[in-house]
Amino acid sequence: MKRAEAKTRTFNQILKRLETQNAERLIERARTANRLVKSAPDSRARRRAYRVKVGALINLRRRFPARTSVTKDPRIPSFVIVRYDSPQTGAWCGLHAPARDFVW
Repeated sequence: MKRAEAKTRTFNQILKRLETQNAERLIERARTANRLVKSAPDSRARRRAYRVKVGALINLRRRFPARTSVTKDPRIPSFVIVRYDSPQTGAWCGLHAPARDFVW
């Protein structure tokens, strides 16, 4: 019986079921890249890690717009804070990114 039910799931249902897990992976990717930026030995490695971080934040915003918010950083006007609110835990995560990479 379970086997027949599993076959009737649509792709969108599968995506919905894995939504939180996918968002958490993007957050973890951005956090890991952020740590690498801070510990990178040279500017080339920092730029690459920063590109990965910003890419993960852009994808997070694009795929989960209802759970993310983008606000201008009041201390650094050329940057924004991308915030994600987790529906399961209620916890949130916020990371900086250049404002030019996000459309208002």
